[in-house]
Amino acid sequence: MKKIFITDRIFATVSICGRTLINIALEGITSINDVIRVLSERIQGKIQGTATLVVRNGSQGWSIKRLFRPVRQAEGIQLSLF
Repeated sequence: MKKIFITDRIFATVSICGRTLINIALEGITSINDVIRVLSERIQGKIQGTATLVVRNGSQGWSIKRLFRPVRQAEGIQLSLF
């Protein structure tokens, strides 16, 4: 797996059937898991199933392409005291 340093500029694109759903630039992250977490938060509920994720490290000059399935975020629970 490629390394990401906190000073790297990361570009991430999520697409389905060639249609771009989100294209963002990130800084201050240190792993692909951080990229997936940020993307999952941004597109939560907007897609179902699998998409294509392209991550490019503009600082180091590498890119990877992989399948992407958004991580479901746990919904908050409201507690009532009687």
